[in-house]
Amino acid sequence: MAEGERSRLWNKILMKYIDFMNNSKTRLIGMAPAYAMTLEEVVSKPSKKAKRAIGRYEEIRLKKGTAVRYLLKPGELEGDHRHRATDPY
Repeated sequence: MAEGERSRLWNKILMKYIDFMNNSKTRLIGMAPAYAMTLEEVVSKPSKKAKRAIGRYEEIRLKKGTAVRYLLKPGELEGDHRHRATDPY
C-alpha cells in the first residue's frame, strides 16, 4: 500500500467514528451531542450523587460585570500595617 492510500483509509474510518460518537445518545444529557449543539441550553444530570443538599442555603450569585466593594477597617486603605493577635506570622 502506498502512503496516500493509508491516509485516505484512515480518514474514512475517522469520519465514521466521529459520526458515530456525535450521533449516539450520552448518559448525562440524555441526547446526542449533534442534537445538543443545535439547542440554546442543555440541562445535564450530575455524574454522581451529591453528598450534601443542593440548592438550600446557597449564596446569592452575582451577575457578570457587577461591581463589588470590600469593607475595609480604618487605616487599611492608607497602608496601615498594624499586626493583630489573630494575624498569622
